[in-house]
Amino acid sequence: MVFGLIALILVSVFTAFAAGIDIAPTKIGIESISVSAEDIKPPACSALYLTNIVRGTGTITGTNGNDLILGSSGNDSIDGGAGDDCMEGGDGDDIIEGNSETDVCLGGAGNDSFSNCETELQ
Repeated sequence: MVFGLIALILVSVFTAFAAGIDIAPTKIGIESISVSAEDIKPPACSALYLTNIVRGTGTITGTNGNDLILGSSGNDSIDGGAGDDCMEGGDGDDIIEGNSETDVCLGGAGNDSFSNCETELQ
């Protein structure tokens, strides 16, 4: 009886140790790649030299530099700020406002409105 109880305890301990072993996943084969605004800008913005990526939802404001501004699938209000900007509203009913520099405004799906944009594409 005592021998059976000891055997049961030992089996339980070894099973618990085996179940508690975790093998951490490796990162072999994962590569980090830097992406710039120039790499992902749409063809309609090919004449612009873009240096920043600004992404958001709702109210989105660009920087003082040349931005690629990416809206969301919802209704966005995008203000390009200073600089030459490429603004993509995405889906939803977007309000896209350029400023005094060269701005390309791309609406996407939805009922979009544009102001102060040198180029407007729905």
